[in-house]
Formats: sequence, C-alpha cells, structure tokens
Amino acid sequence: MTFGPFSLADATEADLRVKFWLDSEYGYDEFCSIASLNNIDYYGTCNSGFSSGWVEDVLNLKSVLYMGSLMGQSQVWISFYF
Repeated sequence: MTFGPFSLADATEADLRVKFWLDSEYGYDEFCSIASLNNIDYYGTCNSGFSSGWVEDVLNLKSVLYMGSLMGQSQVWISFYF
C-alpha cells in the first residue's frame, strides 16, 4: 500500500508510526514501513517473526537509511510492504 506524493518542504520533524500484530516466518516474510523520494527506490524498516501482540514501528523520516533526512523534500512517498 503506497501513499503519496506529499510534501515535507516545510517540515522540521516527521515520523511514520504504524502499529501491527505480526505472525510471519522469521527471516523470510517481512512487514516493512518504507519511504521514497521517487516512488521507485524505497528504504526503511522491516520486521519478521511473531510479535505476540501489538507493536509499534517508528520510521524517523529525518534519518532514513541510505537517504538521510527527507525534511525539505517536496515529494515523498510512504509504503507498507509485506
């Protein structure tokens, strides 16, 4: 599921927070919260295994792996990927 583009041009802080209950094969099936600047290359966090309840994942959009800060960007996409 993908949302965007939206603007972080005037943002100074931004987090993507998602709550989920995970029951997947550890190391093979993953649930990912990811971000992109071009709707092609996505980076973020992935989780797999059994969470035994609701957990929250936070993707700090000021510090995304391989992309750095998305603050000031006029086109940002976010996606949830399983």
